[in-house]
Amino acid sequence: MADYQLIVSNPPHGTPDPVAVAPHLKRSAAEVRMKLNFPAPEIWIAETEKGAAGEIATALVEAGAKVAWIPGSVLAAAPLIAPASAIVIDAGRATITTSAGEMVINQGDRVVAALGEPVAQETRPVTDTRSVLTQKVPGRGPVKNLPFVSGIVAGVGGVAGYKAVDKLDKMAADARDSAETRLSSAQYAEPTELFLDVYAFGAGGWKATRLAPSNTDFSGLGDQKQPMARANIDAIANVLKGDFGARMDERLVKVTYKPTIVSGIALTQVLGEISEQLASVPLLDLGSRLVFLTSKD
Repeated sequence: MADYQLIVSNPPHGTPDPVAVAPHLKRSAAEVRMKLNFPAPEIWIAETEKGAAGEIATALVEAGAKVAWIPGSVLAAAPLIAPASAIVIDAGRATITTSAGEMVINQGDRVVAALGEPVAQETRPVTDTRSVLTQKVPGRGPVKNLPFVSGIVAGVGGVAGYKAVDKLDKMAADARDSAETRLSSAQYAEPTELFLDVYAFGAGGWKATRLAPSNTDFSGLGDQKQPMARANIDAIANVLKGDFGARMDERLVKVTYKPTIVSGIALTQVLGEISEQLASVPLLDLGSRLVFLTSKD
């Protein structure tokens, strides 16, 4: 596995010079201006050499861009986000039941909370007439002042021709089904509603969980429980920020991540070379990890 040195956009940027930033991202100034306006952290550059990563990061900072230098191994080591099923807040303690067990947060613990909500996507009916050919198949040291985190067959006749066509049809159907299965899995893994990712540091190190209106029992909030499930997410965020001193980050609200190219390589390939597990992380979950790593102390 490769330990890429990742240069991560850490907005808001202020007033950087797109013309000065463009050569380092190998994009036009217009494209860079769009990336600078993207409100959430994203991986801009992946280098294999620490020296090169340092030079690029320094140049970006000098051009006015706000970036963080994160080794790929650190990104891979960020805690997995376990779905939450219930939360109880009482007597200065928050107890969250997750798919990985209980997560207990005490006052004074280090907490980073990432509030997020995907942009609603238009859904289109899927028909069996789509061609398989049209399917989308998913496929290094700190610098001063820079955050660092540790109709296919022709001319074939007779019975043999029909058999060949039948075989090709079956192959195409199997490939389509396989592609659609992978796509469905990826789509279901992506968040579809408002969520609050909570990262907390305790005796066992950093742990993470995701609270969502549709699958979390909020009855343990007591007097702070809200009549609308969605409003309970805001209530929890306010309690974590006010009573637990959580660092609250809202850069994932109304954000859509798209597959991209990083340093001439598909982002999924870069992630896969760092860690097999990273390659399958949904883009918003990746964004949540980046928020965590760029927000925590």
